Amino acid sequence: MLHSDVHELSQELDQQLQTTRQQRLRRHERIRLLILGLGLLMIILCTVFFVCAGTIIPLFATIVVVPLFYWCVDGYLKQSETSSRLT
Repeated sequence: MLHSDVHELSQELDQQLQTTRQQRLRRHERIRLLILGLGLLMIILCTVFFVCAGTIIPLFATIVVVPLFYWCVDGYLKQSETSSRLT
């Protein structure tokens, strides 16, 4: 009887961990999509600014900064995902 209680508790904890991991992965994907969407919007706005003002510096800076920022955040989220799998 005691063994079955421990087994049920173990299954319940595993289910809770799986649910927490799935929620974390969904949140991370939303963060990635938000960064990509905002980055694309910034590039479009800087392109319009380039056409109107004739200066390419903001467009160039945005095209360099947005992927670097995404790369850093993506690396952090991947590290967080792999550390959560180990626990």
